[in-house]
Order: sequence, then C-alpha cells, then structure tokens
Amino acid sequence: MSIEIKLPDIGNDEVEVTEILVKVGDKVAVDDNIMTVEGDKASMEIPAPQAGIVKSIIVKVGDKVKTGVDIMVFDEEGGAAAPAPQSASQPTAPKVEVTPTTSSVSQTVDVNVPDIGDDEVEVTEISVKVGDTVAIDDNIITVEGDKASMEIPAPVAGVVKNIIIKVGDKVKTGSKIMEFETTTAAAPTANSAATTPAPASTPT
Repeated sequence: MSIEIKLPDIGNDEVEVTEILVKVGDKVAVDDNIMTVEGDKASMEIPAPQAGIVKSIIVKVGDKVKTGVDIMVFDEEGGAAAPAPQSASQPTAPKVEVTPTTSSVSQTVDVNVPDIGDDEVEVTEISVKVGDTVAIDDNIITVEGDKASMEIPAPVAGVVKNIIIKVGDKVKTGSKIMEFETTTAAAPTANSAATTPAPASTPT
C-alpha cells in the first residue's frame, strides 16, 4: 500500500527544501530524518512519521513547502494494515536545528615603540610591509641608538595595515610606528526565536 508523506506542522511559514536525505528504494524507520528544510529563523530536520520504503520523492532541493504539503510516497513495508487515520495521531514535531552564526570583528590597533628608555633612536630597518601577517613577538623594525641596535617585536598579532615611519626616522618610547588590523571572533549567537514547533493542538 502506498502512503503519502506530508510535511508535518511547522507553523504558518513557507520553508525551503535544502537537503533530501533519502532516495527512492531506501528503507526508512519511524523518526528517521528524511529531509532538511530551512526557514527565516532556523533549519529543521523532518522525521519520517512512519516506516516504509521510499516509492517516490515529490519535492526537490530548492522547492518551497509548507505544513500539509505532500513531500514523498512510501510503500508500506510488507503490505501491513493501513495506517491509522491522520486524526488519530498528531504528526511528529520536526526537530529544529538552530545553526549558530559566528561573526568576526576587525579592528585597527596602533603599534607603538615599547619602553626603550629616554633616548631617541633611528629606524635602520623595517622588517615587514603592508599586507604582511605578523605574529606576536615577530620582529617588525630595527632601531639604533648611541650604544646599540634593537629589534622591536610586534606587541600583537595581526595584518600590517599601515606603516607610519620610514628608515632614517627618529623615534622614541611611545612613538606610533604602524597600524595592525586584528580580527576577534565573536561568540556564536543563536536566534532565540528558533524553538521546536509544537504539533497543532487538537480541539476538545
């Protein structure tokens, strides 16, 4: 016996079919996920309301569907008794999979000469160029004072966005020498409105 499989109660929203998890001929158990749909707020895995063998798949990826639409036809395994009337049991509520979104925040950081004392020193070498990715403690410039030359390490990791000084410039403690662009990953956020839709209530 052929059984029409309908989209269970997912509310009033129209959703898009993003993945079909079975193919014709597959043997499916109750609550096996058969397809994934995506709405404005979350993606949902649609479980099989009953067991059977997939006879035909009515929808395809990209289709828009809503509650009650025919999505597949199952052959009842072994030709057992007809399924219970729809009114006798409510459709299984689909599982809602809330996909967190991770955003990254870019910011520009000033890079200054660290504490090298009170002396003014000369920039003798610039070891990076705009666009370079720099790790913490990588040498970025070399300076020379009255007594010695010093390599200045990067205080933070990032991408060189701007080099303010040039070879031959005089700098001292606190002088701004470069700008780095750093990226910080923000905490994943999930839409709090995406909750498991409840089956439609049965009038008493």
